[in-house]
Amino acid sequence: MTPEPEPEPRISLVPCFSVQYVPGGNTFCLEKSEFDADVDWFTNQFKTTLREYEIDALGNSSGNWARDSINAYEAYAHLIIAGRYGEGPGEGVRLGFIDSGLHLDHPEFVAQGSESTVFQHVDSTFESSFERSHGTAVVGAAAGLYTGIARSADVIMFGARDPDPFGRSDFVDLSYSSWYGVFNRDIDILNLSFGPDTTPEFNYSTIADDTSTRDYSDSAFVIGRLYKNRFDAYWDTPISERPIIVQAAGNEGQEHPNVGAFWGLNSNNPFVTVVSVDRQGTISDFSNRCGAAASFCIAAPGEDLRLPSYDTSGYELGFYETFSGTSFAAPIVSGGLAVMKQLFRDSLSDRQLVDRLFATAKDNGIHANSAIYGHGLMDLGAATNPWGAPQFMDTIETENGNGESITSSFMALGAPLGDSVTQALGSQEVAAFDSLGAPFWFDASQFTVPFSGTTIATGLHRFLNPVQARPMPDSWQFDLRKNASAVEIGHLSLTDGATRFMVKEPRGLGATLLQDPGDLYGLTLAWTPPRFDSLTMEAGYLNERDSLLGSHAEGAFGSLSGETLFFGAVYNATAGDWQLGARGELGQVNPSVGQSLFIDGVSSLSTSAFRLQAARPFANGSTLSFSLGQPLRVENGHADLALPIGRTPEGEVLNQALSVPLAPSGRQLDLTAKLEFPWLGGDVSLGAIRSHQPRHQLTAAPEWAVFTGYRSTW
Repeated sequence: MTPEPEPEPRISLVPCFSVQYVPGGNTFCLEKSEFDADVDWFTNQFKTTLREYEIDALGNSSGNWARDSINAYEAYAHLIIAGRYGEGPGEGVRLGFIDSGLHLDHPEFVAQGSESTVFQHVDSTFESSFERSHGTAVVGAAAGLYTGIARSADVIMFGARDPDPFGRSDFVDLSYSSWYGVFNRDIDILNLSFGPDTTPEFNYSTIADDTSTRDYSDSAFVIGRLYKNRFDAYWDTPISERPIIVQAAGNEGQEHPNVGAFWGLNSNNPFVTVVSVDRQGTISDFSNRCGAAASFCIAAPGEDLRLPSYDTSGYELGFYETFSGTSFAAPIVSGGLAVMKQLFRDSLSDRQLVDRLFATAKDNGIHANSAIYGHGLMDLGAATNPWGAPQFMDTIETENGNGESITSSFMALGAPLGDSVTQALGSQEVAAFDSLGAPFWFDASQFTVPFSGTTIATGLHRFLNPVQARPMPDSWQFDLRKNASAVEIGHLSLTDGATRFMVKEPRGLGATLLQDPGDLYGLTLAWTPPRFDSLTMEAGYLNERDSLLGSHAEGAFGSLSGETLFFGAVYNATAGDWQLGARGELGQVNPSVGQSLFIDGVSSLSTSAFRLQAARPFANGSTLSFSLGQPLRVENGHADLALPIGRTPEGEVLNQALSVPLAPSGRQLDLTAKLEFPWLGGDVSLGAIRSHQPRHQLTAAPEWAVFTGYRSTW
């Protein structure tokens, strides 16, 4: 038995999707109060909302039970989450049918770009009354608006109604030129809901894999006699032009399908034989079993289906009847394959699509009996769902698991980078691959986390731990601080929690060693000229071993590290009663990237930070101060990315090269006002901060914070 698929990741989506069920008609909105919408929620929305349309149109109490049976509503939810909510199911896929014709004016087909091509002496695209709308019903099961699986697929009907040369009224053989024309009509999936009865001439016990040749002798004699034109035309058609073929198994209730269903004997053929089940998922009494065709056979609903027909008297256009037969189970599969092809964007070959259909079928319980059900009961929800946790890969390896899981791949941006990577990726997609090698697309920006540290918390931290200006010492001074708080606005803001060992000497020289075991170490040097003590010049070096300016990456983003060299200056002056101060820093960062699937490299980065301050002391011991500062910010630099965006049918991962600027979209400026005054033997501090473009995000609303504190010693 195949394993159950692991749950798909939850993906952030907009809260409302406008879905137009009928082209040109009214839309209905799938609403959700939360932004984090999952597959189950969308599945239930489709099941309840679309079923109302189905019941109203079909005139019954259950709507389209076949959709529910194969989990089609879940597949529609996967289309939404994959970003295909602007498309109807099956859109862009061409379904071909060889059948008795198509009643194009039926309301079931208003959603398709339908055309009808007619072979064999038929001069009308409408069916004659005695045929009971067979072709119309077949197309309705695949692509009908209310009755079908892929309501937006393009439909091409090849009408063929000549008598069967062996006397069977439902068998149709075309000329070589007609078959060749069908195969070369750019059809993605060809549905064949006809075929001769099983015959005693056909020896199932000695069947051989010789349908790829033109030797129609021995065990393939009956196949060759009935299908010579078809085979010859098929093998003469270029491989790239051959469609997936879906064949009805037949309605004789026998242990093997009809002869035509054995076209899939050759393993290179993307071919599916379909048997019919009822509402309970049990094989229909009339249906042939998979039997000798089990390796390329699957079960689908085909009993008591409400499908489009028409009133032969001409009084009622939107007419429906109840149909049963493998003829109507086959187009359920054809429609499902159309949805799969749409979802996977032609990145899987026809053979791979069919293999996925088989691998994801329900094969437990009664459906484990391959002699009856082949691979099991079709499950379109599972076929369109990631099978196992999707992984980012540079080569498709479905067995070795050499990729990085989407659940462990992210880049958390530090404060200096702000929202840079998130904004640069915008609506860019990235592809991950499930354990069967199928691609699933995600919004690349969802794997980046913009810096979310609040300016309120930062302001409070600095309010409670102000940077104290220290005079030049008269003797050597040493200071050791463990887990020191980083209250600076510049490059040392990256060292919060590091151990600091500081040394100062009387001639104005100072040094600070910084270390955070396993993550960071650094050194700063400062010099205040003894004869010009209003100026202090600084230089520093930081080595981040597991981060880049506070940014962290894991999984497909690899690991980040960086070395930073920075220079700064502090200048203090007086103007009347005001004490003025200015601090500025400029830095250069040399980044490194390790074992990343996404990041080819990061250029050198330039950084900056500054603060301007003015303070006025009063005679009563009060002090009023103002400051304007910009926290550390990247000014220039970029990252070169190679994002997987899909795959070829041959298994090659397709990448898109991007150069992502690392300067954030905005520039945070903090305006601070603070009043300190003595009270009750201590000092009261009142402060207010207004942050413009907080977190260096252009669209972020200004943030205000008001602080108050009392400090006293005893």
